[in-house]
Amino acid sequence: MQRQDQTETSFQAIDLPLVYIIGDSHVSAFSGDEAVDPRYMVVSESIYPNVRVCRLGAPLAATMHNENSTEGGRRNAFSLLRDVEPKSFIFLSFGEIDCRVHIPRRAGFDAAGIEPAVASAMTNYLSFVDDFRAAASETQISIGLLSPPPTASFDSHASQGPLFRLLRRSQGSRSARIFYRILKNFIPRRQRLLLNNAQHPTYADDWALRNQALRCMRDQMRGYCREHSLPFVDMFEPFLEPDGRSADQWFMDNIHLGGRAIPVVATQFEAQGISNFRTAGVDKSQAPAFTEDND
Repeated sequence: MQRQDQTETSFQAIDLPLVYIIGDSHVSAFSGDEAVDPRYMVVSESIYPNVRVCRLGAPLAATMHNENSTEGGRRNAFSLLRDVEPKSFIFLSFGEIDCRVHIPRRAGFDAAGIEPAVASAMTNYLSFVDDFRAAASETQISIGLLSPPPTASFDSHASQGPLFRLLRRSQGSRSARIFYRILKNFIPRRQRLLLNNAQHPTYADDWALRNQALRCMRDQMRGYCREHSLPFVDMFEPFLEPDGRSADQWFMDNIHLGGRAIPVVATQFEAQGISNFRTAGVDKSQAPAFTEDND
């Protein structure tokens, strides 16, 4: 495991706990940057005091229980744990890839199938969390969960254009892939995402279906944390518009929240005794209203 320091922070780190944010590519926002870190298993210093960020790869929540998974998420998580200082906090960030791709597919792109598909994934994920907590407790490391964030909304109606329908019907054929590689150089980024989704039918291009899966997973994670008295941060609800779509101003691209989003959830960390994300001079006036659901 590599460790890389960023520019020295201007914040004072006195009496703040050491906090690790680990998981899939969505951990990148906690560095404070507006870019996804392409590196795996590199621990980077954040702009926030005593915060370290590590992308384990692109693991699925549903396979974190499996020592031999293709993504290697479980192996990487336990490898990193060996180097984490005692009495630190580790927040786990997994599940967005599941909810954006795999759960909708397993549900047959049918809203009625989302809840059981999420429940199956969460059984595996929480089995991993149980094991990880047990190992972490040996050095008094506290484990918390971050719910997966929403994906930036794009208009699913726009995905009904002729190019989209052509590529969707091609089911990702070789000729369609070659055509897309040429075409993508001449179209805007947002349209590139739509056309890319057309070649990958497992991607849920319906934002409402994705958000249904994300909300269901968030609720199960929060329930688990309440049951076991673990820290929990909702990375989903604060970044939605009143109509349920994602508030796209908080995203660095069509998938990932940017560093500008982190101050929005700072109060959730503070409510659990973690003040590392308190920042001065940050304008939160545009943040969506957020009140935790106590159901």
